[in-house]
Amino acid sequence: MGKHRKPDIPDALRPYEEGYRKPPRKNQFKVGNNANPKGRPPKKAKTVGEQLEEILLETVEVAIGGRTRSLTQQQVILRGLIVKAAKGDVRAAETVWRLQRLYHDDPARSIDPDRLEESDRNILERYFEDLARGKKSLDGSYPDEPQGDK
Repeated sequence: MGKHRKPDIPDALRPYEEGYRKPPRKNQFKVGNNANPKGRPPKKAKTVGEQLEEILLETVEVAIGGRTRSLTQQQVILRGLIVKAAKGDVRAAETVWRLQRLYHDDPARSIDPDRLEESDRNILERYFEDLARGKKSLDGSYPDEPQGDK
């Protein structure tokens, strides 16, 4: 018999050895006791908006001008829409202009009121007050002014 070989004793009679990956019997799960009776909670279902955003932000390889570029799905769709508009598709052109008006929120072109000087802020406040009272129109002219050629 080898020096590390145990004698052939049935498992029920063999003493339990504690050690690596063999916890003491008192710390083991009891028979019939589940450690996680409720189980893992189900994943939260994604909304259509979340799924759409996830898909639009996926990147794909596209050939542009003979070179392969990595673009998001959203960029590919917008480029396709602009190409259709450039080829004369009126509905595509209307959609491009509508999107441009809705999403022209470039920070370089917007005014941050917190960074305005006091005099500029006063001018804007007076202008908006005049608009509210009907003294001025949106183009800055007075309603009772004669409209000449500009």
